Amino acid sequence: MGHFQRPGGAVKQCHAKAVLQLFQMLRSGGLGHPQRARGNRDLAGFAHRHEDFECAEQVNLGIRAGFLHILLRLISFAYEVRRLLACQDICAQRPGQAREGALGKSVLIIGGGAIGLGLAYHLAGRAEVTLLERNQLTSGTSWHAAGIVGPLRATPNMTKIAMYAGELFPKLEEETGLSTGYRVTGGYWLAREEARMDELHRIASLGRHFGLTPSIVTPDQIEVPGLNTGGLVGGLKVAEDANVNPVDLCMAYAKGARAKGAQICEGVQVKRLLVENGTCKGVELADGSEIHADTVALCAGAWSRKLAQEAGVALPLQAVEHMYVVTEVMPQLPQPFPVLRDLERWIYVKGDAGKLVIGGFEPDAQVWDAYGPSGDRPFLELPENWEQFTPFMEAALELIPALEQTGIQHFMNGPESFTNDTRPMIGRVPEMDGLYVAAGMNSVGIMSSAGVGRVLADWIEEDSAPMDLWEVDVARADPLAAAADHMEARMAEAVADNF
Repeated sequence: MGHFQRPGGAVKQCHAKAVLQLFQMLRSGGLGHPQRARGNRDLAGFAHRHEDFECAEQVNLGIRAGFLHILLRLISFAYEVRRLLACQDICAQRPGQAREGALGKSVLIIGGGAIGLGLAYHLAGRAEVTLLERNQLTSGTSWHAAGIVGPLRATPNMTKIAMYAGELFPKLEEETGLSTGYRVTGGYWLAREEARMDELHRIASLGRHFGLTPSIVTPDQIEVPGLNTGGLVGGLKVAEDANVNPVDLCMAYAKGARAKGAQICEGVQVKRLLVENGTCKGVELADGSEIHADTVALCAGAWSRKLAQEAGVALPLQAVEHMYVVTEVMPQLPQPFPVLRDLERWIYVKGDAGKLVIGGFEPDAQVWDAYGPSGDRPFLELPENWEQFTPFMEAALELIPALEQTGIQHFMNGPESFTNDTRPMIGRVPEMDGLYVAAGMNSVGIMSSAGVGRVLADWIEEDSAPMDLWEVDVARADPLAAAADHMEARMAEAVADNF
């Protein structure tokens, strides 16, 4: 006799032959054929004939689970067929053949994350747009982003770029019919030093200049129940802080871009950029075929660096391990829960469906190789690193004492790319014509995707920057700063410098 471990924990004897037959059927993937279906009924009856009704129930549950497994496989297969058919026209282009149309420039976008999709959305209808994603949309770093939308930044131009998200995200929902999860929650920037308050006064003035409503608050004016304000000297309240669901946002971008004529092609890996006489002419794919275009936009995040480097363009980007945890449900949380940034402790806290997301910007961040053994794996989760995360967790426990009685539901450790000076790389590269970049978002790619997509689309269409973008212009990059050893050393400071 064999044994089943029942959900309640008690062990129920069952016929090993029935169990073995069921497992063989499940392993073979064959629960949909009429002959096998009859075998399924016989298997359940076998257990009944032996008067083992609880075993029969377990077998029937297994059969239903098997059917569900097959259904999921069929859905996955149908999705793959649809994807291949959608991509067939672009992937089968003959070498040297550019995609032509009535909209002027043909533009290839490399990368199907928030930045690439945001660009495709804004450029579609103004150019012939094709987006190439090596795996599935969002599968690089966008899928695990925290989803904080903060319109107020430290400089005027970054604030202009970030503010556009608050305008576009609600509009995108109306336009596509897809929810982005955008919700205004408000937020606080918390200060523990007087010098930090000086900075917050400056940033508040900047925000008011652009029409935001930031205000300086004392510790007792921070309206978050259960917050330990001991040690705080004040803060900055930003009513416009918000959250968005990164994956839902990207799907809305994709639907909006397709509706305006963009082609989005998944499962297409770019091997190298094609450069001829100082101009980027297109890309060579992993299968050796070529796609030509008037303009190429490199929006592949942590994977942009090598493609650029092999074409003679230096991008000072480095991927690191970037972490947050998600708590169990906390019934007493205010709804919505405001975004908190404890600046001296390098942590942020945000609400998420009755739970809290706690993350940090790591001093001595752990470097990750985007081209190592796991670099091509979609939806990658790296191992938990509590040694790195413990200072952030301790800071969160001090700030929100109720966390002492709350469990951790999930530890998320995923790759994220940062630049040597903590500012994004955006714009036309100076080394050649026809190549644009939007990469190195320093963990603010989701909130920046709207503004970056708009300004880069304008830049590509007009061949000139639509506003003063020098602080993020890729032309500022020093080739010496892109050296691997220098970038690895910079990650000891650059990630934490974002706070």
